[in-house]
Amino acid sequence: MAKFCLFFLAVFVVAPISAAHPSPNLERMDESWHSLLLRLDRDKIYGPDVEFWFINLPEKFSSRPMGIKARLLFRQRFILAPSSPDSDSGPSVYPGVVTPDNMLRCRAFLKEHAGIFQAVEELYATPKEVLVSLLMVESRLGDFLGSENAFWTLACMAAADKPERIMDYLRDLPFDSRREKWLRDLLEVRSARAYAELKALILHCRRYEYNPLELPGSVYGAIGLCQFMPSNIDIYAADGDGDGRIDLFSLADALPSAANFLKSHGWKKSSPASDYSRLLRYYNNSEIYSNTVLALTAGVLEAEARLPGGSEKSGEGDSVPPAGAEEKR
Repeated sequence: MAKFCLFFLAVFVVAPISAAHPSPNLERMDESWHSLLLRLDRDKIYGPDVEFWFINLPEKFSSRPMGIKARLLFRQRFILAPSSPDSDSGPSVYPGVVTPDNMLRCRAFLKEHAGIFQAVEELYATPKEVLVSLLMVESRLGDFLGSENAFWTLACMAAADKPERIMDYLRDLPFDSRREKWLRDLLEVRSARAYAELKALILHCRRYEYNPLELPGSVYGAIGLCQFMPSNIDIYAADGDGDGRIDLFSLADALPSAANFLKSHGWKKSSPASDYSRLLRYYNNSEIYSNTVLALTAGVLEAEARLPGGSEKSGEGDSVPPAGAEEKR
């Protein structure tokens, strides 16, 4: 523990940038971004637009994005006791999501946008009730698109490649030599992943002339109604309205993009209900996430079945079973 603390007290020095495309604007920029600009330059991503974005980021470098994630993962791995396999409490879901009010909101949203949901369901073989539930979980049907700027978040995480960069979030944790190595390895992987996402976001914004300083995102840099990570955009995003642009803040593009992601990972019209949880975990590899989407989907289906003219049957055909009925991996 003493060794770890002493190491954290070392002064972190950012080397001056010496890219092939130096800029007189560096003195106006948080020095934490200099190393990122150098890496981007080496990857042939440079120019006045990139410099402008870094200079005008809403905040300077913060340890918060990576610090929160690293602290969470540390506690999950080394401190929190695993739940008992004999527990009979049932599957957990996100609090405050699977509610009658949200089920009604999903029903109303489906009715308001019936045309696009029907078209997407037919094209991508993904049930509209699953898709609307996914959008509710991801962004509250577009009402909450994230509390951070996606560009800033990814830049912070990409720059947080060493423990001393996030020490404010780690001081009180019980470290030893084995856990120190775990943390260093974690930050190396996580910062590299964030850098890849930052590059993808820059290229996406350049291609469609978006200003990344105006894009809200999640605490990990996901954007849009469907909360895509930027690296998934070129692979899975769909131009649903055919205007030649990908706008994940538009339902016309966000909905088919989410559906295409699920279809590309194996979702089929003939997929058995027991596969739904496994397929949803490609979207977010979390049991509580898939449980929540499925529980909300089941509630939407049940509510629809009780509408005038609707069937009283549920859990049959293409419907999704209640959360907890899916197979465990």
